[in-house]
Amino acid sequence: MQKKANDGNSEIMGYQTGVFKLYVDRTPPPAPNPDDRVSGWSNDNTPTFTWSTPYGASGIAGYYWKVNSGSETWITSNYVTLPPQPDGTHTFYIKAKDNAGNIGNWVAIYSR
Repeated sequence: MQKKANDGNSEIMGYQTGVFKLYVDRTPPPAPNPDDRVSGWSNDNTPTFTWSTPYGASGIAGYYWKVNSGSETWITSNYVTLPPQPDGTHTFYIKAKDNAGNIGNWVAIYSR
């Protein structure tokens, strides 16, 4: 290790040794598993979806979700309450992102 003084001179401080571990995770996480499924028609236009955290070698950082072909929203919890939805048929999609930055595939966990 070297330390540079303000006057530009270098001062040798000695050497340090240590162990540096590098963990590599290039595998996208699997799809989240829904804990329950809403089935059939409902008059609740703000349903809450929950899922169990999938296994990822580096751990799960969070999730992206969307309804139909809408924009993606990032969350770190394992549940989401949808904003009010209009009458009709909707599909809820989710995918996981792990701590290494790998992103899994979209999975539809509800369609009605």
